Amino acid sequence: MDTLQAALDIETAVNNLSEKSSDEDLKLARLSVRSTLQHYAGVDEDKSLTLIDSIQLISEAGIKKNRRNISILILRLNSIPNFFPKQVIGSGADAKIINILEPVLGDFYKRFDIDKKFQTFEKLDKLYEVHDFCCEKLKCLSIVPAKIESISAEKQMILKSLGDKTLNSYLSPYEFQNLRGSVEAILTQIVELSRSIDSTFTRRLKELSDLLEDEVRYCNEKSSFITKNYYQIFLEKIQTVIESEAVRSKERFKCEIKSRNGTKFELEKKYPLHRENEEIRIFIPLRNTGPGIAEKVVSYISTNNENVLINTEDIELGSIQSGDFVLPVSFTICSSTADVTLDIVLSWEVIGDTKEKILSLSATINSQSANINWNSLKHTNPYSLDIATGVDFYGRKDKIDRLLSRFTQNKMQSSYITGQRRVGKSSLAKAVEDSVINTLSDYYVLNIECGDFKYPDAVSTVNALGENIEFFLSQYLPQDVNWSSTPMNGSLAPLSRLIMMLQKLEPKKRFLIIIDEFDEINQELYRYSEIAETFFLNIRSLSGKGNMSFCLIGAERMSFVMASQGEKLNKFSRESLDIFKQDDEWQDYEDLVKSNIKDTIIWHDNAIRAIYNITNGHPYFTKQICSKVFDNAVQSRDSEISLEEVEKSVGTLIPELDVNAFQHFWRDGIQGDLDEVEIITLKRCRILVGYARVKRLSLDTTVENIKSHIHSNQISEADVLPILMDFCRRGIMYDTGNHYSIVIPIFERWLVNQGFNLLIADQLGDELAEKKQKEEDKAYISDVEIDELLERWPSYRGMQFGIHEVRQWLSQVPSHIHQRLLFNLLRNIRFFGEHDIRQNLTSLHERVRKKLPIIVQRSKAQRRKDIWITYVDGAGKSGSQFASYYAEENLISTTCVKEISEINSIVEKTQSIPSDISTIIIIDDFIGSGNTLSDGLTSFYDRNGAVLRDKNITVLVAVVCATPNGEEQVRSSLSKLDENSDLIVCETLDSKHFAFKDGNSIWSNMDEFHAAKELCQRLGINVDKSRPLGYEEQGLLIVFSRNCPNNTLPILHSSGRGEERWKPLFERIKH
Repeated sequence: MDTLQAALDIETAVNNLSEKSSDEDLKLARLSVRSTLQHYAGVDEDKSLTLIDSIQLISEAGIKKNRRNISILILRLNSIPNFFPKQVIGSGADAKIINILEPVLGDFYKRFDIDKKFQTFEKLDKLYEVHDFCCEKLKCLSIVPAKIESISAEKQMILKSLGDKTLNSYLSPYEFQNLRGSVEAILTQIVELSRSIDSTFTRRLKELSDLLEDEVRYCNEKSSFITKNYYQIFLEKIQTVIESEAVRSKERFKCEIKSRNGTKFELEKKYPLHRENEEIRIFIPLRNTGPGIAEKVVSYISTNNENVLINTEDIELGSIQSGDFVLPVSFTICSSTADVTLDIVLSWEVIGDTKEKILSLSATINSQSANINWNSLKHTNPYSLDIATGVDFYGRKDKIDRLLSRFTQNKMQSSYITGQRRVGKSSLAKAVEDSVINTLSDYYVLNIECGDFKYPDAVSTVNALGENIEFFLSQYLPQDVNWSSTPMNGSLAPLSRLIMMLQKLEPKKRFLIIIDEFDEINQELYRYSEIAETFFLNIRSLSGKGNMSFCLIGAERMSFVMASQGEKLNKFSRESLDIFKQDDEWQDYEDLVKSNIKDTIIWHDNAIRAIYNITNGHPYFTKQICSKVFDNAVQSRDSEISLEEVEKSVGTLIPELDVNAFQHFWRDGIQGDLDEVEIITLKRCRILVGYARVKRLSLDTTVENIKSHIHSNQISEADVLPILMDFCRRGIMYDTGNHYSIVIPIFERWLVNQGFNLLIADQLGDELAEKKQKEEDKAYISDVEIDELLERWPSYRGMQFGIHEVRQWLSQVPSHIHQRLLFNLLRNIRFFGEHDIRQNLTSLHERVRKKLPIIVQRSKAQRRKDIWITYVDGAGKSGSQFASYYAEENLISTTCVKEISEINSIVEKTQSIPSDISTIIIIDDFIGSGNTLSDGLTSFYDRNGAVLRDKNITVLVAVVCATPNGEEQVRSSLSKLDENSDLIVCETLDSKHFAFKDGNSIWSNMDEFHAAKELCQRLGINVDKSRPLGYEEQGLLIVFSRNCPNNTLPILHSSGRGEERWKPLFERIKH
């Protein structure tokens, strides 16, 4: 017998005693107490001994470690009037009592100034004061204030009183520390509730109500003078206070569920309703206007369209907090249809309001076109990353017009185009070339890239460029003119004679020389040197002839070219090219996205907006995403592109992007030789890695945080700020109050998820000397990994998880290594969605059917009516829903679904069961320990067993899934109740469904196993201190789409108590 049980047995024995109790009542209580003390002390039970003699025996022969607790219980018993009989002279009763008390209650002697030299009666009188002293300390619970604000103010006084050392020592047999912890938790939640001014109020109120309910149950199960005289009064007063607060704060609770599209609407996206047997999954956008939580949200879905089968007609969403959410609806196309109209009824409850709330909606889904030639689309490439030409070039009309106006003046003017790589500079130049050729006569264009003429040495580069231009121009001399080439010798000066000859012989002809990647020319050609001076004087002279102009195209190094030689080109007009600006280029951007396939693929506005948001209008990355979306659309034959398709495509594209897609962000715009370029590139990479680490840890991206997460001795702290400022100058980053952000969001996502490791591998491989940091970096969970996981998960209580929700749950532990352990748990969750459940219920019935009488089905509408389907977990829980599913999936009449109480009532009234009923099927979703179902079955048979046996009714228990031990427990219980009954389990869980079962395949080694278990226990204690690994410490990884079992790890489904609450991923509904 443990200490608490001994104390509670004694409390039960003396529970009803008072000053008016009869001698007989007192005698019976003493006998019970004597038996308990003898048992707890470990002495042989001797019914011939009096209570006093038993105390003497215990002081001499009882278990030593239990004597202090027995002494405390004796003090407690003395507080009951007349419990110890009046002493007979010479019996030595007081001496026998003091013999057990004095050796073990030294702290009480000290606290109450008891001298061992005192006479025995004086000592006892002083010791008996301990009980009264402690009751005085406990009074703070029974006189708690009646207002929430006053309780908050009294919190510290109450906790100080309950923290008294003597009080805790005296009440230790009753595990008072746990009770004091519960009081502190209640008071903490009261304080939080009093301070709450937003939508968290309703959540806090519900959590406090749940806690009070748990504690009232504790008082009933573990009744003592503490709970009866003090704690229950405290709980009742707190309950009254929060009920009053609920009424007073009704405005805080109010909430209303609305459709974001109105009550009658058509979904913007169309679906392939023409494809038979296609399962269509849609999401109805809803909103809880708040600020309160909508409780017990249930949706009922129906349609009059006979060509459509609703897969789940009623969906229990549970509690919905204020904000946007979606209702997932799934239906199957039986025959092609032009449209489907769904009638949706949502019901919910508001805390403090007894009236159920109702919302009725009508949603129409239209069909996509059935006439799209998908095979033809497979062979098109509307988003080529090559230089855009013709109909593939979109927008930039104002820039084309400006450039054309300069080139078409009587005296041609030259320009240079600059901007970051891959923003469309070459495409713009090509568009200008096409416009010149197609619209202007006697205009001729040479479009040449730096790679066409560049040599390792500057002289050869100039010669090659001159020869290319000379060859181009010479073609337009009159045929009778014999032109002889002149060696360039490191200068373009020989071209002047050719230009002047053309000007004289062909005065109407104009020549445009486009030089792409001009900033890639040899550095000697623009740094201060004789050949550089010559080269740019040549270009200036040639561009001033009137019949010839240049269009030079360069990226970020163009600024160095112009800084060195800009005075030579002061007549060149600058044309900057950047990302698409949504203010004045939105139509151009839409045209780019829609490309030339808008007649077959429909882009929704929210999809285009999503692409713009993640690319910030960058044309190269826009095309990358559009190409991925297009490929996915063709593969799935989905001609409508909405936000969902874009998000999915971005998730799969990011891990496919390599360093070369982004390296210009850290390699461009560097002036110097190759060694200098590499040094600066390396420093930029280190800073980007530091930035990525800060983002991974969800810290502010300040200079200080970036510095502290670079982890490299090869870059000084003094370098960090200038490089960050240079990133901002170049348009790679921007600074908002010392917080740095990356301009192109897709680059940031790639860097944090994928590129981080590639940059380390490419640039910093041997620099991360710290093993711990290497492990942390390696452990980081990428968006792709989360996305792959979410692909397998159905919705939970109507909520479709996204990357943000999963990462938010993981980030409650700061270490990436610990997050990886938690993510491993998520990967191994057995998540039963609606489809799985219905499929399992169908499989269950296939096995059940073999035990049922054979019935011939004469029509499709016929439903079986010779069985009852019931459940033992009560109305409103999972059993009732599963029973309805079972009937629906297996062509059983819904009238056969009975609550257990209804069956009990029928049997009690008639002492019989209708003659047409042959079998009762008891449905349950899950067997964990087996205790709950076994108790329910025992209760059912206690009430109905005789009638069941008399009428020869077969009882079958059908369960979706079970643990091996739970299944064995239920089978054992069932065989004792009814040897003809049977348990049928669809899926028996194996070791991989237990987080910490020896031999499971979840963990790579025992070190990882123990590290994960220790982490879950440490986190779990703050969630459920008595069961940190779940009910009976099973540590299951099981989730149902409507709720999560309490055998599953608590960190997955519960928030716990206290100020720092854990935020669960699968919040559990408590019925």
